[in-house]
Amino acid sequence: MKYIYLLIAILIFVSCSNEDHENDGDILGTWTLTREIVVESSDQEQQSINTQEVLHVNQAIVYDFKKDNQLLIKQDGKTDLLMRYSCYSDFGSRFENPKFAIQEFIDINNHTYILSHSEGKLILDASQRNGPILYLERN
Repeated sequence: MKYIYLLIAILIFVSCSNEDHENDGDILGTWTLTREIVVESSDQEQQSINTQEVLHVNQAIVYDFKKDNQLLIKQDGKTDLLMRYSCYSDFGSRFENPKFAIQEFIDINNHTYILSHSEGKLILDASQRNGPILYLERN
């Protein structure tokens, strides 16, 4: 019986390793905003959606994700912004059209984004809440 408790304790310890927080480690460091898609719903009844793509080629906007859940956003010629962030996994139930799969989310200053990685880019998607889709590349 002692061996069963020991085995359960080992399984719990192993399952709660740093791999559970791997996504926090994936975003740590500095990222440059390269592209932004602004999504706006213009009419609730007709459900019309307007999008506008903004390329950030000439202006460097840097997102610096720190270990202490602080995000520093720096842009040339402007005051730096410091805000808090938190990452977590959940089902898509926080939005109106939930997907039945586990998704990664990041909350930045009370705004929720779907967090994903694609082709070396970090994508923060708040389009389902009339927010932007941000494409960042690691520095």
